Amino acid sequence: MPKDTSTPLSSLQPGQTGTIQSVKAADTELLRHLEGLGLVPNAEIVVKEYSPFDHNLTVKVGQKTAVLGLNITSKIFVEEN
Repeated sequence: MPKDTSTPLSSLQPGQTGTIQSVKAADTELLRHLEGLGLVPNAEIVVKEYSPFDHNLTVKVGQKTAVLGLNITSKIFVEEN
């Protein structure tokens, strides 16, 4: 079995990129919300900004930009590019 080398999106810094590997959440509303933002497995993601005060990440997926809190970014696992 291959070793899982994915890392939480919350650990990436501005300028880093990754490919979403999985979303570890059971909340169907959250999963639908992420899907609407394009945050699905195999999507390429770019971290644009980080707010050290509230740990929000501004990310870009395709043409969409979103601000995500730690509660969400800790559930999205990426393979760093």
